[in-house]
Amino acid sequence: MANNSVLQEQLEILAGTRRQGNQGKAAVRYEDFNKQIGTKTNQTDFETYQASVTQSLADQTTALTDAETALQADIDALDDTKSNIVRTINTYTGTSQTLALGDAGNVVHMTNASAKTLTVPPNVDVAFDVGTQIDVRCSGGGKLTIAPGSGVTIESYNSKYGLESLRFATLLKVATNTWALDGALVT
Repeated sequence: MANNSVLQEQLEILAGTRRQGNQGKAAVRYEDFNKQIGTKTNQTDFETYQASVTQSLADQTTALTDAETALQADIDALDDTKSNIVRTINTYTGTSQTLALGDAGNVVHMTNASAKTLTVPPNVDVAFDVGTQIDVRCSGGGKLTIAPGSGVTIESYNSKYGLESLRFATLLKVATNTWALDGALVT
């Protein structure tokens, strides 16, 4: 079996693009072709085969160009679907805050320097839609505790509900009175 460079050389000879020496022009001749493949063909067969290979290479080049164009279109389409949402940052300066409907889809930023508590209210008090996401940021130095209101369950890995200063977490409402909490949580 011929290696890739030999195959490439044969394709170049067949396609009429092989250059020899410093002549700078195509140097494929009928005699070279017969010598390369080790058999005798007539001139018409050679020209037909050469045209066939040239057309095949042109078709493959077109297919590659079409594939590249399609790939670029897919990349452009993905670019068009990226999130361009700018969310409101609701800043709270006190030590205690209960989530409100205005916090849905936004960032709750708790800034007090002391320990803080953010309470997730029951659905009967504040009816967030299931699927609501609220990001929470703690700053100011004091630890923030995210606490469930009456009848609310907060699911969190290793039952961690706290945020140190300059950390983020995300609340996601997964059922009527159940929220998932994930992020840079501490106990």
